[in-house]
Amino acid sequence: MIKLPSFFNDKMILQKCTGENRIWGYAAPGAILSIALIESESINGVKEPSHCESIRADVQGYFSFLLPYMDAGGPWEIVITSEGEKKVLEDVYFGDVFLLGGQSNMELPLGFPSLKERYKEEIKTADFRLIRQFELPKEYDFNEKRKFMKEGKWVEASGEDLLSFSAAGYFAAKEIYEKYKIPIGLYQAAVGGTPVKSWCSPETVQRMGYDNVELSECVNKEYVENTTKEETQRDQEWREKAMKPFSDNTEKERSSFLVPALFGGTELENFTGSLSFKRSFSLDDELAGEDAVLHFGLMIDVDEIRINGTCVGESGDRYLPRVYPVSKDILHAGENEIEVRLLTFQPGGGFLPGKSYDLAFENGKKIPLEGEWSMAKMQEIEPLPMMTFFLFKASGTYRAMLYPLQKQIFRGVFFYQGESNTERADTYEEEFTAMIEDWRTLFKSRNLPFIFVQLAGYSNGMEHTDGTDWAEVREAQRRCLDVPETAMVQAYDLGEYNDLHPSAKEELGRRIAKAAFTKIYEQKEYISGPYVKSIRKADGKISLCFDGGGLETEGEAAERVLGAFALLFPDGNWHPVKAGFSGEDTVWLEIPNGDRVSGVRFAWNDCPFGTSMYRSEKLPPVPFRLTGEELKRLVRE
Repeated sequence: MIKLPSFFNDKMILQKCTGENRIWGYAAPGAILSIALIESESINGVKEPSHCESIRADVQGYFSFLLPYMDAGGPWEIVITSEGEKKVLEDVYFGDVFLLGGQSNMELPLGFPSLKERYKEEIKTADFRLIRQFELPKEYDFNEKRKFMKEGKWVEASGEDLLSFSAAGYFAAKEIYEKYKIPIGLYQAAVGGTPVKSWCSPETVQRMGYDNVELSECVNKEYVENTTKEETQRDQEWREKAMKPFSDNTEKERSSFLVPALFGGTELENFTGSLSFKRSFSLDDELAGEDAVLHFGLMIDVDEIRINGTCVGESGDRYLPRVYPVSKDILHAGENEIEVRLLTFQPGGGFLPGKSYDLAFENGKKIPLEGEWSMAKMQEIEPLPMMTFFLFKASGTYRAMLYPLQKQIFRGVFFYQGESNTERADTYEEEFTAMIEDWRTLFKSRNLPFIFVQLAGYSNGMEHTDGTDWAEVREAQRRCLDVPETAMVQAYDLGEYNDLHPSAKEELGRRIAKAAFTKIYEQKEYISGPYVKSIRKADGKISLCFDGGGLETEGEAAERVLGAFALLFPDGNWHPVKAGFSGEDTVWLEIPNGDRVSGVRFAWNDCPFGTSMYRSEKLPPVPFRLTGEELKRLVRE
């Protein structure tokens, strides 16, 4: 019985221009196997193999064929035979293969509700059959480094299959394909919520020492199984208790609540449990006869929405945009009632502002649903403790997902992660640097290019915040540029204060591809955006000179971007200062009262708003905070 890892399958893409591609698997111990590489485009109906080889499996049944150096192209068939058995891999191409890593913003597929709406024309018309993706099964293992992958298949960037593609990966691959006209293969390994430790080897985690207790706990299979079982039962019981008043048709006292709004500063600020929000809306005969789509922003935590008593949608994920189809059979002319049943697990729930809350019809008309709703506290319960997500634990995904790929050849890595490390930003530089080293060691490629995304802006629904945890991670990411063969792609300006998953994935993909063009294909240094190259102080002002070309901004944006600069004064606090442009690459900052300055920073915020200053390639300046020796080094007399 010939057994191949799941990524050796029809439609696969193998790395071009290398003599290191291997086809391997298992057969009967000692079996003789033959492999043939055959051009699928036959001449006169005859398919002649361009490469043939025979080998014997070892005593465990393991075999490995080394394929010849191949230029980009295809299609090919790979035929493996052994003792009357045949495996045929069809429609195989050679091109450039990239590994997609990180968490949800790299994983996020084009079928995600907000992306499916934003890129509906792209999804409808795209037909890139030589851009292909293999999505790895999302698994963890704490007891062994898995060598064999059993699940997964290759899909093409066309039709319904396109919806499963990583949006960031697809748009980057599309740019590369359109420029170089070569097949592009993507291994999608990103998993939402994973911190960087989950992608590090156990040896590295142990050496760094931050998660050794966790590492040793998770080795205990009984602990993992019991914890999962107990927490799943606790979660189920909590939800059943929260929903019981709805099934019992319990009447509760109702008050008014303005939607959308977060619960902070309202009577619901510390509430956990179940809530009912109701309001009515009126439809004329025309609208009542049409199908519609309900947009109901984002809610914390999970919901069920009913219109006229019929459930039109529900979600168990607080980060999933609520976009629910509504059949015309549910609606009627005159007054209609909508009810939102909301479960809030921890204090701090609510409806995220700045999103769409409406009922949209096919003729373009919309019924707005923002404003006053009636609210009832259906069941108040103690907060539901956070579940233990073992997929996020140290080394789990490295052992289960990455290790089986160790023999695969990649042209580079596209990586987008860090959101789950914002509470431990001080160790991120060390951990991420160590992770890159682990991956390069695993894939036996000391110079494997790493193109990573600097965190997008996000502030948990608060339009104005002084939080800087995300800025700290961005700075740690910037420092990782000291690692050879890396490039950083900025995304803070693409972020959304009210959405952990910003939808501007086409522009993100363009920037990833731009970095790949420079770093991988042209083998030049990639400049991610203007950065301060020198500082001068004179006449009560500080002048910041940026590298990377001219700066561009326009209209009101100039005032906003200049408001993103701040200086550190002797009182130990950072203060916004008056600023302006001086030439195409210089910004001046006014020093009030001639105070002594000990630091200067730009866009140093979880979600830097309005920092729309770019150079000609539409890349924004790199956020920075300069103090101490780093500041002194840049000062010019």
